[in-house]
Amino acid sequence: MTFIHYLGMALALVYGMLTVFGGIMQIKLKEVPLFSTLGFVITGGVVACTPYLIFQSFYNVYLLTFCLFLIHVLALFNGYYLFRKWNIQHHIFRLILSVIIILLLLDYEPLLY
Repeated sequence: MTFIHYLGMALALVYGMLTVFGGIMQIKLKEVPLFSTLGFVITGGVVACTPYLIFQSFYNVYLLTFCLFLIHVLALFNGYYLFRKWNIQHHIFRLILSVIIILLLLDYEPLLY
């Protein structure tokens, strides 16, 4: 593995763990519905673990992509639920970070052959 792969794994781990932490804090604050906070905890945990699974099966890239998409949907829901509006810059940043994570982890040479 190269530095690029380790960087992608680290970004996914940090992003996933921050999502889990955000979900746990939302459970404690009880400001958004429980299904949304549990969704954050579960999908964040999967995102944190998926980079290690990608090297076992390429199909786990689809799992990572689905979980990142679900995190975006939940974040949009939470933002609208709490503030009755969306912070577009925040969600564009999330989207860019998600794309970077996927691209860094997709560049694994043995999976391409």
